[in-house]
Amino acid sequence: METKSAWNRELELGVATVDSEHQLQGRLVAVLREAVETGRGRTVIEELLLRIEDTAKVHFLSEELLMRLDAYEQYGSHVEEHRLLLEQLAALRARFGAEPGMDLLKAVAWLEGWLADHVKGMDRHFTESMKTPPRP
Repeated sequence: METKSAWNRELELGVATVDSEHQLQGRLVAVLREAVETGRGRTVIEELLLRIEDTAKVHFLSEELLMRLDAYEQYGSHVEEHRLLLEQLAALRARFGAEPGMDLLKAVAWLEGWLADHVKGMDRHFTESMKTPPRP
């Protein structure tokens, strides 16, 4: 069975490092969806949730470094959105550990939507600013 990624060409931004990290995030979320849908054990799902959270942390640090190097003017609001997602991922993982019957598919759908919306919105705006030469 092939796992369908939450990432697709529509989310490609034209910055290789950012795109490859987004692809990895999309694949991890897709593997999580498959694990939930096929009833994989709690240990597998907990590990996937942790990997998604850890991967997001590394990606956000990478992206935030690019923003700083580019003197991106919306750095603060972008970083704040990253911070909020990391809080939500940690809360989701804790909730999953505490509530065995929680509807994790709903959480996966939310995560897929967040990823797509963030890439198409804030990340696209940032990467487009990277491609635009500074004004004199």
